[in-house]
Amino acid sequence: MKLLRLLGAVICILQMPLFAQQQLTDEEISELYTDYFVDKALMAKGSNHLLVPGFSEEAVNIDVFTHHLARLDGLRHHSWSKISLNKSLVLGDKHAIIGVIKRRLQILGDLDKNDGTLIYDANLMIALKRFQKRHNILPSGKLTLATLDWINVSPTQRAWSLAHSFKRLQYLSSHQDEDYILVNIPEYKLRMVQAGKVVFTTNIVAGSKVHQTPVMRETLKSIIVNPFWNVPKSMEPSLVEKVRVKPESMLKQGFEFFNLQGQIFSYQDIDLENVAHNIFLRQRPGEFNSLGKVKFYMANQDDIYLHDTPFKHDFKKSERAISHGCIRVEKALLLAEKIVSDYAISQQRWQILTKDKPTKEESWHKLQQPLPVYIDYFTTWAEGGSLSYRPDIYDKFAL
Repeated sequence: MKLLRLLGAVICILQMPLFAQQQLTDEEISELYTDYFVDKALMAKGSNHLLVPGFSEEAVNIDVFTHHLARLDGLRHHSWSKISLNKSLVLGDKHAIIGVIKRRLQILGDLDKNDGTLIYDANLMIALKRFQKRHNILPSGKLTLATLDWINVSPTQRAWSLAHSFKRLQYLSSHQDEDYILVNIPEYKLRMVQAGKVVFTTNIVAGSKVHQTPVMRETLKSIIVNPFWNVPKSMEPSLVEKVRVKPESMLKQGFEFFNLQGQIFSYQDIDLENVAHNIFLRQRPGEFNSLGKVKFYMANQDDIYLHDTPFKHDFKKSERAISHGCIRVEKALLLAEKIVSDYAISQQRWQILTKDKPTKEESWHKLQQPLPVYIDYFTTWAEGGSLSYRPDIYDKFAL
């Protein structure tokens, strides 16, 4: 009965009117959240002392989690309808929406004191900067569209995101290896950890909402220099069409047809309207190759891997969920060199092929021991006495 009640409560948590229909008390809701999202076995082992490198101790501290969760839960009765603004506001402006924004920022802990006026004043600008920093927005103090979008995120949505993320972080804190790579998709960040400390950090591009990068734990076994890109069958039709329309351009970019026996075919020998199932499209190594200079090979059924990219401008974008599922790494060559220097079987071979006598030929560099790779998804965590947020790009925690 308790399990059924818990499942029913979790289902009710997912409903937008949320707790009003269930008439649950604050204590009951907090208990249900904690029962569902906190690993009691880890609590018994003293999980308050477990850490996830790159994140503060607060991020996996159960007491801190329940404190923030209770606070957000206590705000659920506040009205939080969507607000919008059709013009830019600057310091000193007066607008009715300012009153709502000040109230929400005070409720969320970013505005120390609400003077009740409708003036865009210095105190509001300071509060907006504090709010923007917590949400990974350029802390300009300006009321940007991105800032307004985050102000529209209700305490209930924030609690749901915090609870899910804490469960992921708690799991990671108890299952991590000494050395590993951690990718947090919503943060667009990769961290390399050795002996429990972050030794390398870089930005990433993740899968789009349509082609989502999955949460997984895999092992990195080899690094491929000058990789071929074997075009996935799902992407093949659009590229084959480009070959049909602009064959010379695609040839210049290194695209070619081949079969599993290694035979190469001219596009003129292929029926581009109906490519045979045993004919494949790939891109040769080179400056235009979509995988860049290096590919980090991980064997998995989703064919997800990390790789370099020639499209470096994408890392300047704030929203970087734009790939077909694989993870593009901004500082891929530096990451590869770091991994090779510590884990490769033959560092001398790497030196020869990449530094002394660089070649455009594909070469595989096996690691002497596989390096675990955690690809995870957490959008909210505690740090500095407050909560940091990242966008739920795949709508995993949507209410």
